[in-house]
Amino acid sequence: MADVSAPLVTSFQTLYGTGATTTFFKWMTVIALCSSPNSYVFFMGQLLFAIARDGYYPKFLAYEHPRRGTPVGAVLFGTISCVLIAVILHYAIGDDDLGSVLINLTLLGALISYIFQLLSFVYLRYRQPNRPRPYRSPFGLAGAFVGLLLCGISIFAILYTSVTDTIFLASIVVTVLVFVAGSMYFFRVVLPKIQNNTLGSPVTTKDMNENLLSARSQVLISTGA
Repeated sequence: MADVSAPLVTSFQTLYGTGATTTFFKWMTVIALCSSPNSYVFFMGQLLFAIARDGYYPKFLAYEHPRRGTPVGAVLFGTISCVLIAVILHYAIGDDDLGSVLINLTLLGALISYIFQLLSFVYLRYRQPNRPRPYRSPFGLAGAFVGLLLCGISIFAILYTSVTDTIFLASIVVTVLVFVAGSMYFFRVVLPKIQNNTLGSPVTTKDMNENLLSARSQVLISTGA
């Protein structure tokens, strides 16, 4: 399986043969792959925009389209950054393993993000047990610890692959560089603002909803709907 270029399709063929069932699952996989990049681009822009709006990222990332409310600055910055990383890796390691390295790179960033979210969940449950919570996780602390365990196993698998194959070390190197750059920016730019109380207040849920409704109204007016 390690030498197969399409392991998911091979698994379907092993289980169901080469008939209609495998064909159905292959098309479902194509549809899923087509929808995933769109969701990545959408949430990438929204996430960068929200963090920049609260003052943690440079202000140009919070720039919106004046009529449609699209986070233009965040989308352009995120897209250009991803393309640059792909181009650099293309010249550094070639095309044979580029796709797998980019997937590893994406997974590492996502898994580390999940770990921080789960640790924050556990911290708040212990330190602020009486905090008002409009939504409560049905899995509670047990679900958080299981999630941390699964994230740890996944990261270990990625690191093991990177250690045994030098090509995949590129994903580790890029991940480390990104987190080092982010940490330097936080300690040199953001932390002094927090200490001096010049960062500004985070946007409340009420303000966010009003902004979304205002942006939607502008879109409807501009399109004549």
